[in-house]
Amino acid sequence: MRNTTSAKVENVKAMEGASVPEGSVMYMVSVNLTVRKTITHHSGRQPRFISLRRETPSTGWRIDGIGTGP
Repeated sequence: MRNTTSAKVENVKAMEGASVPEGSVMYMVSVNLTVRKTITHHSGRQPRFISLRRETPSTGWRIDGIGTGP
């Protein structure tokens, strides 16, 4: 049985600056999560930072990482 029962994306904001590696893009995504049991995080609004890396012009972007901070 999975612990996360729902996840609703509330906001997406592009991140810029020194913390974003060259050739990548990063977004701060505000997600409202509902979990069955508090294990690693609780229910409610959670920030997630998603970085994407361009592989080749023909294949597009690949998820490079998902975390709780930049």
